[in-house]
Amino acid sequence: MKLDDFVQAMQSQPGFGSSFEGGAYYDRQTNTIAESTRGGDGCVDDLDDDADLEDWQKEELEQNRLIEDDEAANLETPSKRRFVLLPDSFEIHEWRMMEDFSISLDNDDHAAQLSEAIHGSGAFGRFKSAVHRLGLADQWYAYRDARYREIALEFCKENNIPLEET
Repeated sequence: MKLDDFVQAMQSQPGFGSSFEGGAYYDRQTNTIAESTRGGDGCVDDLDDDADLEDWQKEELEQNRLIEDDEAANLETPSKRRFVLLPDSFEIHEWRMMEDFSISLDNDDHAAQLSEAIHGSGAFGRFKSAVHRLGLADQWYAYRDARYREIALEFCKENNIPLEET
């Protein structure tokens, strides 16, 4: 797998307050990212096996069961799991990235505006608006992408996941 595949999967993980209980997993057997869609509205896990399911729903249900069985069978030995859960929004802590980016700026006025934007309800939206208004969007997204790459590299190293050379 490529590092960018891990970065993309981590960036698409559900955020804080989501009713979604699944996530993205690295599948050691197939060397792919597997999605689990447990929880939330329309979850196929709530359906009976004999329910009239579409093909995609059957595949989703089977994927969820494989992940659940793997987790249950290897509860005491996570290193033996076929499916390794990728870091979620709590582990990635994008708010901390926004704070660190704000602190890293040479322009004190910009740093102060971004620091103010990230406090209180709606911080992510205010921060995004502020980086665009201040002309810092490209710099922010490059910073954020680099941080995600660091997290993905550390994740792969900790879990002995081989990466393709790019």
